[in-house]
Amino acid sequence: MISLPMDWSFSVTGLTAMVSDGRDKVRSVIKALEEHGYLVREQQTDKRSNFRDVLYKFSDEPITEYA
Repeated sequence: MISLPMDWSFSVTGLTAMVSDGRDKVRSVIKALEEHGYLVREQQTDKRSNFRDVLYKFSDEPITEYA
């Protein structure tokens, strides 16, 4: 996932299409990355606090600034 272009629109569906594993496996890997600190998800909102998007931050080392 880190090797994807910076402007790639990350999604479980997009990743599932790129690998031979199914959607459940992709989701479990994403969950494990998050649990071990290699992924941080941030909800993005607009000015009225309405949900807009999710920002995924990946790292090849555990991210400690959000722990």
